[in-house]
Amino acid sequence: MLPHFTPSREKSLSKESYGIETMEKGCVCVTGGTGYLASWMIKRLIEEGYLVNTTVRSNSGSMKDVSYLKALPGASERLKIFESDLSKPETFEAPIRGCIGVFHVAHPIDFVGNEPEEVLTERAIKGSLGILQACIDSKTVKKLVYTSSACAVVLNGIWSFLFHFQDNDRKSNTRVC
Repeated sequence: MLPHFTPSREKSLSKESYGIETMEKGCVCVTGGTGYLASWMIKRLIEEGYLVNTTVRSNSGSMKDVSYLKALPGASERLKIFESDLSKPETFEAPIRGCIGVFHVAHPIDFVGNEPEEVLTERAIKGSLGILQACIDSKTVKKLVYTSSACAVVLNGIWSFLFHFQDNDRKSNTRVC
């Protein structure tokens, strides 16, 4: 399990701000940088020579420790961390500006059930549309990879990629993945 951390704010996106003369492979943005999948993507992208901008949640209730990201080999030269919020899509403009690619891995999730599903869904949609608009506005993004939430593979509390689920419309067991 990944540790929890407190994000730092970064604003500069120039090559000089990374301390690198040339950007051989370019800069990519990974949203949801504190997540399991995103943190591994960041590690691999840095290893492959990319400059990486990542986003972390900005609300104080879910702030996490990003020290393990900053400790990645090459991170001090190749990683910038931005606070962003899916409820405020404009917060993704700075991390996406100048990037050639975006991995949209961030997704709102409420493990304790404090927010209605409609609120989470609306936040996910508005956030994703804001990220798409930031990609268009950047005029530099060539590719966008959009991932879904783990919630998409959880049906009736069972991890569907490990087990079967009941299709209530057809009354048959269906294998997922």
